[in-house]
Amino acid sequence: MGTRGGIMDQFIAMLGRRDHAMFLDCRPDAAGAYHTEYVPLPEGYRAIIVDSGVRHRNVGGGYNHRVAACRAGVALLRARYAGITHLRDVQDQPWDEFARCLPEETTVAELSASGVDLGDVPGLTADTCLRVHARCRHVWTENRRVLAAMAAMRAGDALRLGRLLDEAHASARDDYEISCAELECLVRAAGEVEGVAGARLTGAGWGGCIVALVRADAVPAFITHIINTYRGETDLAAVAFDCRAGPGAGRVLTVGNGANPSF
Repeated sequence: MGTRGGIMDQFIAMLGRRDHAMFLDCRPDAAGAYHTEYVPLPEGYRAIIVDSGVRHRNVGGGYNHRVAACRAGVALLRARYAGITHLRDVQDQPWDEFARCLPEETTVAELSASGVDLGDVPGLTADTCLRVHARCRHVWTENRRVLAAMAAMRAGDALRLGRLLDEAHASARDDYEISCAELECLVRAAGEVEGVAGARLTGAGWGGCIVALVRADAVPAFITHIINTYRGETDLAAVAFDCRAGPGAGRVLTVGNGANPSF
């Protein structure tokens, strides 16, 4: 409530597939249908989720400010690319070709004065400062990384996928600025373990979890190292989950006489 989030969580919760990643195109087709595609996860590697124990609040304003900054970027780019509605519409254009159209920083008042309507984004005031250039660069590069990650998984290239995770984290940290000291500690510790292909924050940021792609035989050493390192540097207890992609949620049917049901 109060966050301009997306539909990714709902889709994967309902439509997950065993041992696969799911690609979701968040723009529906003309009939209102969404395209999904399943890609096998690399064999011999595990996705390890590590919970920092630090909780974020998406409604605190930071997430909505980033949505607003990207909306502003799209509006400003329409002067050059008529009809675009999202940054994905300039995905095939070289970044340097249009980046100069995006200000490093601007305020809501300045955007309004130039005719830019940011829509129904809560929590904005006239003097809210938006970092348009960096926020748009994160989204533009992240879109490309998603497609590259799909290609890496199809090819079974875990090392390439791991490098993309590292690049995604750096972009989320530097351009989108949604990391925090605790997440940085976890990602740094993950990179110190042999057999880790890559790691990044996952979720909306400012706390929460990281995900690491870890060679199966390195999982015990990884978990021990990252938990001990995190406690030593932050005095907090991280929790690691050795995960496996599973099917989406479904119905549980109860049969029997009620007193002794079977499932």
